[in-house]
Amino acid sequence: MLNHLSIRGIMFDMDNTVLRSSIDFPGMKQGVYSYLQEHRLLPDSISWTSCTSSQLIELAREYGSGEEQWLPGVWKVVTEYEQAGMKGAGLEPGVREVLAELHGRYPLVILTNNAYSAAMTALVETGVESYFDHVIGREQMIRLKPAPDGVRYVHKLYPQIPPEEWLFIGDSWIDGKAAQAGGSQFLSYCGDNAELKSNDVPVIGCISRMDELFDYL
Repeated sequence: MLNHLSIRGIMFDMDNTVLRSSIDFPGMKQGVYSYLQEHRLLPDSISWTSCTSSQLIELAREYGSGEEQWLPGVWKVVTEYEQAGMKGAGLEPGVREVLAELHGRYPLVILTNNAYSAAMTALVETGVESYFDHVIGREQMIRLKPAPDGVRYVHKLYPQIPPEEWLFIGDSWIDGKAAQAGGSQFLSYCGDNAELKSNDVPVIGCISRMDELFDYL
């Protein structure tokens, strides 16, 4: 029997955690890299294949002159992949039932690197938007996951809940890294254990079905 944690709020990643989408993340990364290279915003020596799209954008911010007129262009590239990948997106198995049971018991928040409008469209279309108290998209963050900006943004919305009493559930190491840096706990959903380990991401557990979340609450 697992020891129950002191959890007072729950954050969810969206893609492949709440929603089963088909965003071409490798293609997105290639598109972001090509755009940034074309605009001379990355050093030639960068090992870009080991980066995420969000990390490439942060590297461009660090490498650039400080002015970011290029950002709308790179977001356009990202948005095209998001919109294509979320067409006809459904829910991960059991998510609706789990959210219905959690609703009203905990603050529930979506924290996604996607644009807020794209996230809301997908959540409305799948009929689960009403379960969430807040939807946090990239517009609310200075830096995207794996940076902790989004996690800290959520903490500020609920100053009465200590960071360590938030649980973040996601499928990717970048979710876990954001939770770790923000001082919250991370539960891996259908994640890659080798990837979590190679990125030094601490987890409280790994689940393959969303209803297994209740073992940690």
